[in-house]
Amino acid sequence: MGTFEAHIRAIAHTDGGALDLSDYVLSYADRHPVQGMGTWSLSLPLYIRGKPVTSLLRTGDVLEVGLLAWDGKKGPWGRGSYQTVMLGVIRSIGQRQALAPGGLTQVAVLSGSHLAGVLLGDAVNYYLAYGSLYGLFRGIAMTGLKGVTRLDQGLAHYLSQVAFEVAQIVRPYGGIRDLLSYALHTVDGEGAFDLMFANYEGTLWGFLEAYAERPLHELYAAILPQDRLGLLKGVKHLGKTFGEDHARAVIVLRPAPFPYGLPGGGGTLGEWPSLPLHDLEGGFEPTEDHTADWSDADVKNAFYVHPRILPLDETVVITYAPAILNLDSWRRYGYRPLTWATWLWGSTANKEVAPEFFSRLNWRIAGQHNRMDEYAGAELTVRLSPHIRPGERVRVENRLGDRTSVFLYYVEEVRHTWTPTGPWTTTLRVSRGLPEAVYRDAGWFVEGLREYSPLKDALFPVPTIRKEDSPGPTAPLKKHPHP
Repeated sequence: MGTFEAHIRAIAHTDGGALDLSDYVLSYADRHPVQGMGTWSLSLPLYIRGKPVTSLLRTGDVLEVGLLAWDGKKGPWGRGSYQTVMLGVIRSIGQRQALAPGGLTQVAVLSGSHLAGVLLGDAVNYYLAYGSLYGLFRGIAMTGLKGVTRLDQGLAHYLSQVAFEVAQIVRPYGGIRDLLSYALHTVDGEGAFDLMFANYEGTLWGFLEAYAERPLHELYAAILPQDRLGLLKGVKHLGKTFGEDHARAVIVLRPAPFPYGLPGGGGTLGEWPSLPLHDLEGGFEPTEDHTADWSDADVKNAFYVHPRILPLDETVVITYAPAILNLDSWRRYGYRPLTWATWLWGSTANKEVAPEFFSRLNWRIAGQHNRMDEYAGAELTVRLSPHIRPGERVRVENRLGDRTSVFLYYVEEVRHTWTPTGPWTTTLRVSRGLPEAVYRDAGWFVEGLREYSPLKDALFPVPTIRKEDSPGPTAPLKKHPHP
């Protein structure tokens, strides 16, 4: 292998202008999960250019970090090129001093979150601010929603009309509307979200989590260069770009990109084949450490989504569309349901009536969460690879077990570590590992699934009633003569 280099670019955007910290970085680490908020930490000398860091930076300033990992080669998806990996807000500045054999060590430690983390601090409470009835109507007016709306369009209205207005972040280099982007795309489904949205109380980010309809969707904060952002569908708002790769801080909401089931029992690979795929076998980012685990912790075997808005008892509502079962899994692991009440109610895109709509959702989640005990999870440490983003795929040799098999995994979390002299590493937490050949067979993901009809399905596991406990024949009614 040739020489491997890794370089960092760290810029603090302050009210007084941009401050280049690149030459002073002692260490940098970050964490990018595919569900939630990214975090980071940065260590610097306590004094820079004769001034303490605490006088140069303030909490609330924006940090821009880019990494370049280079071995003389380039490849797809930005391999070997500059990548912006963090656009974050400084949440804390710590001063560390210690006596060491070489003398007094003085270090400043900065830490914070992705720029979307500002939505974790601001909250809405219309009741306390305006009174319950006035606050309700003011909330409806702010969301800009009227009647039935697609979920992604409703959440885009919320971000634009409520979140960006409530979070009054103003900086010389841009406010929150300028700094944050979003790309929101949901499954075909509509609902009456105006009243629900206007009644919400809590943090601005908590609102998104409350209505994201997981696990149908993924909601996370990402740092995406222009080419990767272009792969996302749906309603978009584009804020400022940073770095050579024109990266943005993006709130991402998208349908879970795994193979899923279709009404009637068929399967489809869905968006899975179109996710960026990174080959970790040799070349640029060889795997240093590799663990793999199979577990029944995520096993589910009964699937049904039911409407929240029907004024019916829940035991009636959950039969609105047939549940999907895997009876073999049930007998092996016991009853493990995946179910929730959804605000979605039908789709006008293809004129579906509600039962057909919920049948489609049931099959979708069933195919995505079927046979979970047969997927492998792993943690991989590779040479610094800032081009790999959460929500993408990697190809890995399965070194435990059959060494000749090649697995595809889904990247759930990415962590980078950088110091001036090394180590320069990227650690990936991956899931849904299967042999590559399996990911070509859409039927694998729905195997064992079937619809359950409580009126005519004799195979459903029900308690056996003892003969002596069963009700006897009904006695005929006696006729009484009229008086």
